[in-house]
Amino acid sequence: MWYERFGWRENVLTTRPSPNLIGLERERQELKESVESGRILLIRGEIGTGKTSLLLWLRNTLKKEIKTKPVILEGIETRTKEILLSSLRRQRTLLDKLMLRSYPKNLVVFLDEAEKFPEEITEHLRLMWDRKDLYSIVIATTDLALDNFTPAFKDRIGKTMVLSSIARGDLVEIIRKRAGDNNPFTSEAMIILAERYNSPRQLLEGCVEVCIYCAEEGLDEVTEAVVEGYLTRQTRQVETRQTRQERQVETRQKEGEMVDGGAIQGLQNGDTAEEDMTKERQKRQPETIQTIQTRQPKRQERQPETRQKEEDVRGDEPTTGLQIGDTAEEDMTEKRQTRQLVQDVRLSPEQQKIADLVGHGVNTVKGIAKELDMGEAATRTQIKRMIEKGCVAVVSSERPKKYGLKE
Repeated sequence: MWYERFGWRENVLTTRPSPNLIGLERERQELKESVESGRILLIRGEIGTGKTSLLLWLRNTLKKEIKTKPVILEGIETRTKEILLSSLRRQRTLLDKLMLRSYPKNLVVFLDEAEKFPEEITEHLRLMWDRKDLYSIVIATTDLALDNFTPAFKDRIGKTMVLSSIARGDLVEIIRKRAGDNNPFTSEAMIILAERYNSPRQLLEGCVEVCIYCAEEGLDEVTEAVVEGYLTRQTRQVETRQTRQERQVETRQKEGEMVDGGAIQGLQNGDTAEEDMTKERQKRQPETIQTIQTRQPKRQERQPETRQKEEDVRGDEPTTGLQIGDTAEEDMTEKRQTRQLVQDVRLSPEQQKIADLVGHGVNTVKGIAKELDMGEAATRTQIKRMIEKGCVAVVSSERPKKYGLKE
């Protein structure tokens, strides 16, 4: 893997939320004080600004204290009231059960991606906080409107914390801390990346892409020149993609105008769209017939020569065919039909070779792999795709499986 080139055992630049926060010292202090006071707190920020990481840090911090019992609920998972209550009851300790408590004492609930909770859930949490079944609630969201929260719940929110972009120095420190002792980034490279990406998640994704680029190029150090070269290449790729999309849109517009114009002209001449298509097919039909007639004499000229070659290769096979009632002409017709069947399906060059081998009796994965000097796994994958395309079928399920061209 690419990260092994830099001496890492795993992707240390993963974008998964981590409780090892860099920066946000003021926010961490305010958040901890609000929870310890038993308040309801709202954290708002764009995707990748550190909301979930902040919740993980607070959960780990509160776990070290006996006073509160923190639990994180995901909006996408907690869809019913039953799931909510089950998640909260699982947090009970042995003492809570002996004391016959329905929920842990001083339970603190963190709502991650709060905009995805049903209103039934948020309203029940509000009632639990009113009854003091919950000690504190922390809401993390990207949506300031919070349409899934009732006005009564919103009135109880004591503090709103907005997470903005992290300072450049903190972003550089994120890279340095994640990379550890095997840091391939130079100081100049880290500064350029921190200026380019303004959120921790975007920064880490950018660092991963740059490291993969270096691994592909055989580079062990991420320098300023490497980062600038990578970013320039990315910009060109984006511009090329946009240009290609613009051209495709223009082509579709021109084709639409041509079709509309042809339809209008046809209507002016008194033709319906169906009549116009019929006339077009009639124009093409003589050309098709003429092409077939031109090719047929050449095919007939080649048939005796092809038949002789196949008989030379097969040896006694023509005699065997005649013994079971087949003529050489019927045998050739069957082979032409098989080739036509394969041609009717769009096959890759490798799949075409496999089809040829199957047609000549090499019909097992091991045999085909040996003939084509391919791995058996790759051969099996190609055959599976050919089965999906409808040109190959399993003719024998006994091991080893045998395949044949589908008629």
